[in-house]
Amino acid sequence: QRRINNVMVEIKTCVHDAACRLTVIGQNDGRIICWRPRRWNMDDDDRHAVDDKLVCYEYGTDPMRRISVECLCLALSDIVDPGQGTHGLIASGSADACIKLWDPWHRHESSKHAPVCTLKGYHGGTILCLTYSSSKQQLISSSTDNSVRIWCVQCMDETGHYPQLSCQQVIQQNTWCRCLTTCIKHLLVANDNGILCAYKQSQSPSQSQLQMESQRKLHRLSVIFMLYVASTNHIVTLSNDETLRVHDVSSFSPIFGVRNPENCKYLAADYNIDTKELYVVDEHGMLQIWNLQRELLLYAEQLRKAPLFHIQCLSASRVMVCSADCVEVWNLSRVQRPKHGRGHTGDVIALVVIGASSQSLDASMQQQHDVSQSQSQSHALSVDELENNLRDLDTVLYSVATDNSIRCWDIVSMQCRAMLDTEHRESSVSEISIMVQLPGTRSLLTGHHNGAIYVWNTDNASNMKLAHVHKDTVNGIMHYEANNNNNNNNGADGEQKSNDDDDVDDTPAVEISKAEFAAEMHDEHDAGLNVLTWKLRRKQLLTWAAGKKLQCYWSPPFECNNGSVWRMTLYPAGMYMPGYQNDCVLFLMLEDLPFGVDGLDVEFAMHFEAFDINFKFRRNFTYQAQLATAGWPRNCLLTQKLNDLPVSKKTV
Repeated sequence: QRRINNVMVEIKTCVHDAACRLTVIGQNDGRIICWRPRRWNMDDDDRHAVDDKLVCYEYGTDPMRRISVECLCLALSDIVDPGQGTHGLIASGSADACIKLWDPWHRHESSKHAPVCTLKGYHGGTILCLTYSSSKQQLISSSTDNSVRIWCVQCMDETGHYPQLSCQQVIQQNTWCRCLTTCIKHLLVANDNGILCAYKQSQSPSQSQLQMESQRKLHRLSVIFMLYVASTNHIVTLSNDETLRVHDVSSFSPIFGVRNPENCKYLAADYNIDTKELYVVDEHGMLQIWNLQRELLLYAEQLRKAPLFHIQCLSASRVMVCSADCVEVWNLSRVQRPKHGRGHTGDVIALVVIGASSQSLDASMQQQHDVSQSQSQSHALSVDELENNLRDLDTVLYSVATDNSIRCWDIVSMQCRAMLDTEHRESSVSEISIMVQLPGTRSLLTGHHNGAIYVWNTDNASNMKLAHVHKDTVNGIMHYEANNNNNNNNGADGEQKSNDDDDVDDTPAVEISKAEFAAEMHDEHDAGLNVLTWKLRRKQLLTWAAGKKLQCYWSPPFECNNGSVWRMTLYPAGMYMPGYQNDCVLFLMLEDLPFGVDGLDVEFAMHFEAFDINFKFRRNFTYQAQLATAGWPRNCLLTQKLNDLPVSKKTV
């Protein structure tokens, strides 16, 4: 980025080909600069015998005109390099409505300083986008004249090295088309109305032109970037409405959507096939890494304090980004950090993992056992694979500590889902000494220091006391089957006792413990509107804010009039995201969808009365992503501002 004759020269577009290690940029002064390995010997068939050092070449235009290069693409490699299909040509589109082809490999002497083909006088405005379809050998372009043109190879030039193109079809739109891509048998065109159009080859043998097959409005404003992910058959679109959306290519059905938490436009994206993650960059120079399957933001970092308009994954651990002044390659190192679940005030004495159902968990374990027996060399699951297996089973973790509390944890986020009440029941008479799972069920068995044994139903948080108990601490519990299910337990009194599961007291069921704060839900006149009110004591809120950093606190669950269940999550002393370390942030989370419903398109307005904070957002929640959350942006409320609450305000 430099100033020449009081004109700022900047990079406008960038493209990279990993197969031949070719990187090309186009500038607003009309120059094209490329970096590539040294050219192979044209008389030598061994193309790998080249120097590993990159060399730089520059193509210029008329210095008096300085026409900006608006788009680039790599094309025609299957025609000019039929042997390997990697060393193709560079197609450039500029503001003078011209499309030019350049040869960075200099197959002919004339290609070192001039384009090998020029398409001029066809488009009537700036070239907005270029893409190449290798399956049909077509170059496709769009322009500010609201047209999309299909170019086909007509013949080779007099040198025999380069093809000459002719316009085969013109597709007229009613607005600009900034994004083009090809997938399977379709050409996808996205325009400034937020509409995605799919064109397909005509079935008539007498016609070879493309015809519109379907269209769908995906965004409220114009689509500025589009990416086709072949491995998942998804289309990723970015828009001026500051949203990212993922749709299925076949039906255009929505899969995932999110508004940029940085409150700016996303500019470019790329899919990492090795890690199955989506990399996105925006106007603030932020890089965001998303796991689309989990609808989870894995990582975010500001790479540059300038807009990043291009990103490309070079490998599982390397990405290339481009801004107006430079092209950078970043190395990514992955560190598996432990997830801490905090809530117990005493030593944890037992952990139990229970799946969605005993049958599914047992079947999964049996299947893994059969696979390990059939393989000659077994391998251990990675941390991510193990976490995915647990997530598929909706697995939860139960823990018990010396504070005599039993807590239920989400295995993915390590957030406390609920706490089984042992404070106001008979089970609180003596501390818990041991906890195990009753095999084949979702029940827990707890032994106590007074010799009592309780059976806990984790579905409704009820417990039952076994009739025959020890006189001293229960040290071990073992379950076995002998005609019927029995529990065999050892106590510190030296006795071993067997209890029939049906011989229990009819102790009243316990409820999941309520939080210390009051929570209410009010009905409004609008049948589709629900108001969820979470009231906190001022003293409690200040205690949380002065406590441990990055701590999370949960509200009681709210059930809306359509049967969906929601919770509010508060981070009073910052959260682990860039820019949020000193913020007080409120999130809203969908815990359960209504029965028989696969997804909800919901609009929320969050209001913090004490500081007059209002934030609106809209999101589509699906069954696979019902644990996704959304909260207000950073810097809305700093943690230190909580101290400004007046003493007279008892609740907020």
